[in-house]
Parts: sequence; C-alpha cells; structure tokens
Amino acid sequence: SLWPEEVGSFDFSPACDFKDTGVEYVINFDIPGVKKENVKIEMEHNRLTVSGERNVRRDEKEARYLLSESCSGYFMRSFSLPNLV
Repeated sequence: SLWPEEVGSFDFSPACDFKDTGVEYVINFDIPGVKKENVKIEMEHNRLTVSGERNVRRDEKEARYLLSESCSGYFMRSFSLPNLV
C-alpha cells in the first residue's frame, strides 16, 4: 500500500493523485508553473521522493494584489511504496 510521509517543513505541499492501473503506478502532481528542470524525482529503498521549486513572479508596479494564494518556494513529497515496485 501507498503511504505519504511528512518530512520536514517546506514552503508548500502540492496536491497529488496516485493511482494503480493494475499494470503500473501513475502519479500526477498539481504544480502549475514549475518547470520540468526544477523537479527532482528519486527512488531509494522503496521510497519515492518528488521535490522541486516554484517561483511565482508578481509585477507589483502593475497591480495591487487584494488576495494572492499562489505559493512560491521549495516542496518535497515522499511516499513509501510496496516492495514489488
């Protein structure tokens, strides 16, 4: 079974969907604005770790934000996977 793990404190924790198709595991992260080269995927001892960084740039001269829920910064999510993976 899949178990997410909390490891440390990060700027934000993106939502993700993890599914078992019967043939493979598929994971989708909700990380708009993150460039492919800013995402790191590691697998060690049945632990999948996905980390990266998102930089949201705001031009403060053009607009005064009344609300901003876009997160910038570093994220990391880890999952313990079954031994068969």
